[in-house]
Amino acid sequence: MWGYTQKVKNSQIEEFYLGYIKEIHFHLGSCFAVLGNSELSLKHYKKALDLEPDSEVIHSAVGLAYIKMRDIPKAITHFEKVVELNENNLMAVNSLALCYQEVGELDKAERYLRVIAQKDSQSVSARQNLENFLRKYK
Repeated sequence: MWGYTQKVKNSQIEEFYLGYIKEIHFHLGSCFAVLGNSELSLKHYKKALDLEPDSEVIHSAVGLAYIKMRDIPKAITHFEKVVELNENNLMAVNSLALCYQEVGELDKAERYLRVIAQKDSQSVSARQNLENFLRKYK
């Protein structure tokens, strides 16, 4: 695919091939994640992210890979980017809350849990997560 991008003169066609390359790396990253190879998974996710740096989906996948590798600060960076891109991405907000809880930044964890409970006020699990957090830490 990279060879095709080098040969074409039309930027729309080049973008078409780059889209395929991004998808290939993303799916390879997903395959390696399922196989439990977080390092190769992360390598491919990062290559996909290079091609679409503002992708919520790819940043979330990178964040999850870092969680599996127990590198919570790097996971936080990617989940924060997702929330910056879309503050209504409650999965990323929840991931941030869990990450902040893990590193002991309890004020931030609580703030994000409250955001989830407010934005998804009908969610029993969101309410329960906040209540459990408050019981444990407050």
